[in-house]
Amino acid sequence: GTVTLELGLAGVPMVVAYKVDGIAVHMRRFIRVPSIVLANLVIRENIFPEFIQEECTGEKLAGALLPLLSETPERDRQIGGLQRIAGNMLLDGTTPSERAAETAIAVIEQGIKKRLSVPR
Repeated sequence: GTVTLELGLAGVPMVVAYKVDGIAVHMRRFIRVPSIVLANLVIRENIFPEFIQEECTGEKLAGALLPLLSETPERDRQIGGLQRIAGNMLLDGTTPSERAAETAIAVIEQGIKKRLSVPR
């Protein structure tokens, strides 16, 4: 998953293919996001095609990749999205790692407060 974000930050157009194990396949029904591609989630738009499990075929991947190899509307759309990734990664002027640390601390503190408030 992070590879798509790294490719996005590097400005590389992409098509994403996922084949996962049986347990992960069953976990898909619990995931409530519009995309599993981190780059799509960061820019809040599904512009990087994703092919998951049975949709991940050579024909489909080739069909999605071909337009990215020349100057096409599909490539232009991805280039535009790629240019938004770095800016969208900043959260109120802080980096994602700073925000993650703040969030982790807040969750831990909330859990500690809940734990202390439970009668024993």
